[in-house]
Amino acid sequence: MSFESQEPLLSDEETLALLAAVREAVPVGQVAAHGIDLASQDRRLQAAVTHSERIEPLFHAELKKLLRRTLGAAPQVRRTPGDVVSVDTVSASIASGAGLAILQTREGSTALLLLSSALANVIVERRLGAPVDAEDAAPRGALSSLDRAVLRSFIESVVRAFGVAWCGAEDAFSVRELVGVLEPEELAPRFEMLVRTRAFVTIGKSIEGEVLFGLTSSAVRDTMPNDRPVATVAPTSDDRARIAARLAQAEVDVIAHLGSAHSTVRAVLTLAVGDVLRLEHVPEEPIDVRVGGITKMRGMPVVEHGNLAVRIVETTR
Repeated sequence: MSFESQEPLLSDEETLALLAAVREAVPVGQVAAHGIDLASQDRRLQAAVTHSERIEPLFHAELKKLLRRTLGAAPQVRRTPGDVVSVDTVSASIASGAGLAILQTREGSTALLLLSSALANVIVERRLGAPVDAEDAAPRGALSSLDRAVLRSFIESVVRAFGVAWCGAEDAFSVRELVGVLEPEELAPRFEMLVRTRAFVTIGKSIEGEVLFGLTSSAVRDTMPNDRPVATVAPTSDDRARIAARLAQAEVDVIAHLGSAHSTVRAVLTLAVGDVLRLEHVPEEPIDVRVGGITKMRGMPVVEHGNLAVRIVETTR
């Protein structure tokens, strides 16, 4: 069949009617065109992909610690290259039962954290006292409001760890809400692109999950280091001396972390005076000494002048 023999999709009358409707809906002169530097947006997102790959070792190390404390099992975390995808692409890849959190930066821009359904399921089950055993565990389906409440503290810990790795700030991102189903408009317009960075998690032989962050362009702009030029003035020697004096007098909390224990709600509620709560820490191992939540020293518990104390055996800079 030749092209000449095919009928047009719209008749002349239908074409004229469509043009008239467009003119009535959008009168000429009432729409202002706004320039968008698409090249600049693309450069920012591509730079963020590169940055996400640089910070992976630090974030993955913290993610492993969080999972080990939560599940009582040593996970394996492997990387996958970061990329730039649309909001629709991320939304379409979310399976039922995933743990979804809408994040926001301090400036109010949005981002997304996703725990795949398998990972969300095993964390919820473990928090409720069940053993880590994926072979016998039945899929939970969509998370209930109770499941999301149980999952929230773990998600908040992951978000803080990512913020520290991403830009050195625990509060760079905060959890605005946990949702059961992601509507793309909750995050950004469907056509908006996200920087997607993922970590694949394996626990034992049968549990495989994923931790995904999706950052909008505005979230990248708000949080990525060196993304915006900052005017600086070189400090004088007097300035440095004043700053050093102020810092030397500043008070900080020094916390010796003796150990932690994992238990069920039932077991905690049955504790009574005289019971022994065993910590997951070997007495011969040094304990962490933290300043501002960061381990700066390690030491051994001792008694000094009748008080419990810590003898420092190792420092980090």
